[in-house]
Amino acid sequence: MTWRYEMRMEQVEGMARPIPKFIFSNGVDTEIDNFGTRQPMFLYKRPDLSFVMAGSRDLRGIPRDAWDVKDNDFRLGPVCLLHLDEKSLSRRLSAQDYPRITADFKAALSLFLQLPGAMPPGIKSVRFYNEFLAPYGD
Repeated sequence: MTWRYEMRMEQVEGMARPIPKFIFSNGVDTEIDNFGTRQPMFLYKRPDLSFVMAGSRDLRGIPRDAWDVKDNDFRLGPVCLLHLDEKSLSRRLSAQDYPRITADFKAALSLFLQLPGAMPPGIKSVRFYNEFLAPYGD
């Protein structure tokens, strides 16, 4: 499945003009909306499932002097760590859901540097914080 990055304009109540909304889409049945300012957040949406995933740089194994962390930067690479907010699940997940969810995020995040404000390095690998998704990470 081919993923693409899209920018859509969305009218928000109380705002005079529409604002941009940044979305990763597979063009068939799945979208991952990017939101958040200080921390990248992602809203995963399929007809039968939705939830929120938080993203951050995984700095484990990287020497502290190489972190290069600046206030309010928007970096997720080279190793991205994703954490699924289990309270946001629209339904319980089954083991059959895990491979598709993780594959969708890996494919969509390969386009991350196309987002406004995204900073190099790009995402080389994706890890998952939740123990039930962790085996599907890089």
